[in-house]
Amino acid sequence: MKPENDPDQIKNLEAKLGKLSKVTLSQNFPSWDDLSRREIKYPELYSSSETKTNLIRFPHKGKFLIGSALLAAASFTIVFLLNRTPSDVPSNQVAEVTPAFASVPAPQFNLLLGSISQSKGKNKLKKSDEMEIPMQNGMEVSAGDRLLVGKSGTIDISFPNHVFVRVLGDTEIEIVDSKSLLDSTQQLIRIWRGKVLITLGKLTKDSSFQIASGQVDTMVRGTTFSVSYDGKTTQTIAVREGSVSVVAANQEESVIEPGKQIQYTDTVPSPVQDIAIKEDKEMKALQTQVTLTREAKLYAEYSRLELVRMEDGTEYRGVIMGQSATHLHLETTEGRLEIPIGKIQETEKIR
Repeated sequence: MKPENDPDQIKNLEAKLGKLSKVTLSQNFPSWDDLSRREIKYPELYSSSETKTNLIRFPHKGKFLIGSALLAAASFTIVFLLNRTPSDVPSNQVAEVTPAFASVPAPQFNLLLGSISQSKGKNKLKKSDEMEIPMQNGMEVSAGDRLLVGKSGTIDISFPNHVFVRVLGDTEIEIVDSKSLLDSTQQLIRIWRGKVLITLGKLTKDSSFQIASGQVDTMVRGTTFSVSYDGKTTQTIAVREGSVSVVAANQEESVIEPGKQIQYTDTVPSPVQDIAIKEDKEMKALQTQVTLTREAKLYAEYSRLELVRMEDGTEYRGVIMGQSATHLHLETTEGRLEIPIGKIQETEKIR
C-alpha cells in the first residue's frame, strides 16, 4: 500500500491540521467591531454607481482627426499613382486605364443621305461653303445642303428610310438635319419658298420627320402631304393620307386629317377646308409613281408580287415571306409587316 493511502497516516495529518500553530496563536487579529470602525482605504471601489449618459467620447480627438487626414491623403496618393499615365502610353489609351472616371460618350449618329432620283430643268445644288453646281441624277444630298429648283423644273429625292420628297418649280429648300441611329431616324427640311410634296411610310417609334416653313412646323409619322410657302407670311398644308400635326408660333397644335388642308397667314390659321382638287391630283400622281417604283424593286429582288386583302377592305401589296401560327409576314414597299391571319380575307398573285 502506498504511504499516501495509509488511513492511519491520513488520520494523523487531519489531527495536526485541526490544531492552530504557535505562530497563529501568537498573532492579535482585530474583531469585526474594530473593522467596521476603520476608514475605507479605497472608497471609490465601494461607492454606488451613478447614471451616466450613453455617449462615446474621444479623449484624443485631435490626434484622431490628424490620423484620418493622413490616411485619406495616403489613399488619394495611391489612387493617383495607380492611374497615372506613363509618358510613353498614347493619350487615346487613358480611357481604357481608368474607365470609371470617363464620361459616357454621346451617341454617334450616321448621316442619312438622300439620292436625286430625277432632276428636270435648271436646278442647282449648293453644298456648305461651296458654289452652286448643276443638279444631276444620282447625286447625293445631306444635312447642310441647299437645293434650288428652276421655275419649270422638278427634282425627286429618295431616302433609305422610305421618305420620298418631290420639290416643285421655283422652290428653295434646305436639308437642315438628316441622320440615323440604329433603327431610328431624324430629319428636318426647311422650305425657304415654294412647294414640296412628301410621301413616307410609317416611321419607327423613335423617328421623326419635320417640315419647317416660316414660323410653322409640320410633323408627321407616316403620310402623304404637301407644304407650300410664299416665302413671306402664307403657308398651306394639305393631307391626302394619314394625318399631320401643325404647330405655329403662339398657336395651339392643329391635327390635319386625310382629305383636308389648312392655311396659315402670319401664323394665324384659317378654318380647315377640303383638299383642293389640284393638290389631291399632284399627291396622287406622286404616290402612284413612288409605289410603282418600289414595287418594281421588290419584283426585281423576289420575282413575284402578291396582294393581301383584309376583311375590312384594306389591301397590302408586297411579297409573302412566310408565316407563323398567328401572323403572315409580308415584305412591302414600306418595310416588313406582320398581318394577323384571322383578319385576312384572301391573297392573290399580282404578277
